[in-house]
Formats: sequence, C-alpha cells, structure tokens
Amino acid sequence: MEENFKKISEEFSKLLALEGAPVAIKLFKNLKDLEKISPSIKKSEKDFTLCQLISQARYLGWMRFGTGEELNGCRLGAACMGLIELPEEYRSGKAYLGSLYTDEETGKKLINAIPKLDEKYEAILVSPLEKCPVEPDVVLIFGNASKMLLLLHAYLYDGKEEALDMGKTNGTAGCANSIVPAIKNKKPIITMPCGGFKSFALPSDTDLIFATPSNLMGEILEGLKFLYRGGIRYPHGWKFITVPIPLIRELPEYFE
Repeated sequence: MEENFKKISEEFSKLLALEGAPVAIKLFKNLKDLEKISPSIKKSEKDFTLCQLISQARYLGWMRFGTGEELNGCRLGAACMGLIELPEEYRSGKAYLGSLYTDEETGKKLINAIPKLDEKYEAILVSPLEKCPVEPDVVLIFGNASKMLLLLHAYLYDGKEEALDMGKTNGTAGCANSIVPAIKNKKPIITMPCGGFKSFALPSDTDLIFATPSNLMGEILEGLKFLYRGGIRYPHGWKFITVPIPLIRELPEYFE
C-alpha cells in the first residue's frame, strides 16, 4: 500500500510541480487502532494546530498524530474533526468578536456554518501521502489557481460529472472546509486556507486546497495524464511559446 502511495505522490508532484507533498488524513475512532497499525508513529506535541501538522507533513515529511489534547492550538479545528466538543467561546459567538465579526449573533451563524464531522474520533493521523501506512480518508493537495484548474479538469475528464461544486466557505477553519466535505460528500472540493492556516502553517498568498477522498486519487491521476497527452499541462503557457497556433489547435499529439 505504502509503495503504491509513493508512486502516486511522485506522479502528482511531477505533473503539477507541487511545492511540498500531497498530505494524507486519517481519522480514528479508537486510538488503539492507530497504535496497532504503526506503534512507532510520533504524537504531536501539545498546543499545536491541525494545520501545523498538515504543513509539517507537506514541507518536512513528518508523520504525526494528534488527539484533542494535543491539537489544542486551534480548538475550533479540533472540534470540527470530532476530536473535542465545540467550546463555549465558539458556541456563544464570542471567539472572534471584534476581529472577524461585529456581534455575537453573527459569530454564532458563521461558526454554525462551518462543516463539522458528525461522529466522534479519538485521533487524527497526518502524513505525507507517500509514507502513509493506511488508506487515508482524504488527501490534500495545495497549489495555485492554475494547478487547481488542472485538478478540476482531471476529475471531470471522463464524464463522471458535469461540474464540481466548489462548496461554501466563510473563510474560517480551512481544515474543516476541505476535509469534512470531502468525507461527507465523497467527492473532491476546492477551497481556501483560513487566516490561521496562513499565519501558522505557511501557505503562500496564492495557495488553494484541493481535498479528495483517497479512493479517487488513481482516477484523478489518470485524468492528469490524459490532459498531459492532450497538451494541457502545468505551467500552462510554456508549451505554447515556440509552437504555431494552428499546430496547437490541430495536433495535440505534438506534445506527447
């Protein structure tokens, strides 16, 4: 399994010129199930955020897991993942009062609108896809709008759907707005990192998030390869600068 994930991760990274690795996310209802899979996986230190673990996997190649106790740096993110109950400061609408919104009622509406997992979990595993020892629930890929466009086309290329719903977001809890809809709807979603993600976990000013159930990774990879053979690649413009326009339009095999 890990060998297959390694190959898929390498191909995605090559075709999309990714900055950092695709990130695998796996939720566990029972911590003992995670310990059985790989007892050597390190636990996160306390007071980290889920987005920090995601970027540790993306940029540093670390594999970590956390419970609600460790991921206390952002209790909203931990609550959306079902690791803890939603704290009172968020339920009351006071958490971001005066910064993200003007009054408590607005705060309640915005917090309630953030997608949350319905079930409770004891731990979340965050790993570079290539190292993940178990089938992930979701894989996260980060990149600019051009890379997201390729991923969108790669998902739709074979007619499985006419369009991809890019989902609703109010810009809060980027982890929840990506991971939760991908799990609940069983299809990819494109969304944006939140302010905390940008502050603590290093996404660039242009990064967006593509989140997909892991069982669709193979299909999306085939879509990327299909696009590549037809001349639709990243970076978008490089392939055209030395080719006459009629040739581009009529002979996509030129790019093979």
